[in-house]
Amino acid sequence: MDRNEKNRTAIHNPGACRARPGVRRLGGVATLAVAAVLLAGPAAAQLANPAGPGPVAPSTGAQPPSPADRPAGQTTGQTTGQAGPAAGQATGAALGAAPPAAEFVRKAAISDMFEVQSSQLAREKADQEGRQFAATMLQAHTKTTGELRELVTSGKVKAELPAGLDDEHRQKLERLRGLSGKAFEDAYETMQVEAHQTAVQLFSAYAQGGDDPELKQWAAKTLPELERHLGMAEKLK
Repeated sequence: MDRNEKNRTAIHNPGACRARPGVRRLGGVATLAVAAVLLAGPAAAQLANPAGPGPVAPSTGAQPPSPADRPAGQTTGQTTGQAGPAAGQATGAALGAAPPAAEFVRKAAISDMFEVQSSQLAREKADQEGRQFAATMLQAHTKTTGELRELVTSGKVKAELPAGLDDEHRQKLERLRGLSGKAFEDAYETMQVEAHQTAVQLFSAYAQGGDDPELKQWAAKTLPELERHLGMAEKLK
């Protein structure tokens, strides 16, 4: 095509000569559009969650060990060494508080009187085993009655000895007087166990926390014998 023909074509179809540059412009626009989309993605995500990832909550403390990691015999929340004080408190609660010296003397003297008088009945009404036990009680409690009287009459212990049994032990003694045979033996054995349980508790408490040194020493010395009597009484039943 000569120059004149090209000029005529351009006059009649001016867009034909600009076709190639137009294509280049379209390609550039497309590239810009793609770049805009790629850049818009993170921005949109940032707008959707402006705060970003939330912080991880800190641990509030050490997690409790698993059962496999705990020492044998230890339960959740339990620490080694807690049983000692608890056991001591339980023992103290079982014994109870020691009574004042005057009250201890009164109770110990009544206990001895009941042992002596009830065992005198058993020497007459019980079977052979019961009579042997009663003889031991007569000898032992006559001895402790004399020791307690000596502490009081000598002035070493400021207290008064009771003149006789209290109502509770008087009623028990009257009941024994009205029984015989197997009924007497059962009642006497039961009363002996109960009486020595009470005596052991009384003497244990005073030996540990009594307010009179002489009386406290005597209670501690007498306690093993009372515990032996309790074991003997329990074997009768």
